[in-house]
Amino acid sequence: MENFAPLTGLVTVTMVIDGNPLTIEVDGINAANTGGNFADLVEIGFYDGIQFHRVVEDFVIQAGDPTRLSEGTAAKPEIPYTIPLEIRESSSGQYAFGFTFAQAGIPTAVPTLQNLRGTIAMARSGNASQPSLDTPNTASTQFYINLSDRNTFLDGNYAVFGKVTSNLAAIDTVTLGSEITGARVTDGIVPSRTSGFMDTGLLNQFANRIGQATLIISAQLFDDAANTIALTSALSAANPTGFLTFGGNDLVTGSEIGDVVYAGQGADAVTGGSGNDLLRGGRDNDVLSGGADDDILHGNLGEDTVNGGSGNDFMRGGQGNDVINGGTGRDFLVGDRGRDTLTGGADADTFILRLATDLSTDANAVDTITDFSLAEGDRLVIVGELNASSVGFVASGADALIQITGSGFIGRVTNGAAINLANSFTVVSDSDLGVSFG
Repeated sequence: MENFAPLTGLVTVTMVIDGNPLTIEVDGINAANTGGNFADLVEIGFYDGIQFHRVVEDFVIQAGDPTRLSEGTAAKPEIPYTIPLEIRESSSGQYAFGFTFAQAGIPTAVPTLQNLRGTIAMARSGNASQPSLDTPNTASTQFYINLSDRNTFLDGNYAVFGKVTSNLAAIDTVTLGSEITGARVTDGIVPSRTSGFMDTGLLNQFANRIGQATLIISAQLFDDAANTIALTSALSAANPTGFLTFGGNDLVTGSEIGDVVYAGQGADAVTGGSGNDLLRGGRDNDVLSGGADDDILHGNLGEDTVNGGSGNDFMRGGQGNDVINGGTGRDFLVGDRGRDTLTGGADADTFILRLATDLSTDANAVDTITDFSLAEGDRLVIVGELNASSVGFVASGADALIQITGSGFIGRVTNGAAINLANSFTVVSDSDLGVSFG
């Protein structure tokens, strides 16, 4: 049984082993199914907390056994499937799919992806020395990384699907019991990521940004003073997990690359600058400004002002009565809890209202969308387990109220003609990936 989506190109996975981050290029061009299985396991956090259970000097390091967990790590989900062996022959470009090269009658053929130092491949059961009895289609979650260029004797028998592309020396430091503290897809398109309203490119870009930021690599903490912090590109690159401020009214200015900033207590002002930033407010009333490029902004607690600036931004208010301004670009605006004011600005924007947080019997207590424009291509997304037929639009003076039949209201559109709104909304479930960012 297959339970993965084949890749369509190259994907980068960042894996942290005993605190050492290394990057793995997963080759969806030459190993689409094997790479897709690995990427999807990374997506569900399968490898987080798993230990390396096999380390053979100058040969391989191996992990992925769900029973080899570090202390305190939650049990891993059952993976009720195996994947077919997938090896591409280099000269013809054809695949021995489901068979070893020996079983396919080409025992001396050279695969496109060989077992060389730094390459990653799927482990499996069976005995390659007995082709007639071998069981090649038994790989599931376990992988190995080659420590030597002398492992090409494995070629044609095991599916190589990528290679370590940075910090290669880290594989030599792995010992028995070394832990994968985290693994995330940080670049590329993962086909299993889907959304009912967000296009594939932005969906994966935002997911990759969150993935990189949630790896525990290196972060810098600031004290409870009212700090004025000017980030540099070098400082942000050295602290990919980000920067955390505590108490005090802090002023943080971002660098020319993507910054990660978590503001703590105090009325903080955080500006991202250039790069794809991830900015998150804390308690109190914060002002978050994305600046240029495609940012993820989350006000969190307090009555916050969230400004996207230019670029395609994902913005949410969190708790409190927030003001969210998209600026230019294709922006996504989520009010969350409280009575929020959402202004998309120029270009085609998406306004997201959640049944779980926005529903109210009081029509004056809901989020307000100030500039919905069909001409610009604006869209309304309603999140919840409901049918589209339950959504109605009721005129209220010059405005339109968004009503859920028998339940109440979830939003107001100023100067909105109800008849126009009825043809410009989408209903998605709470599990839609596009709703999760921030």
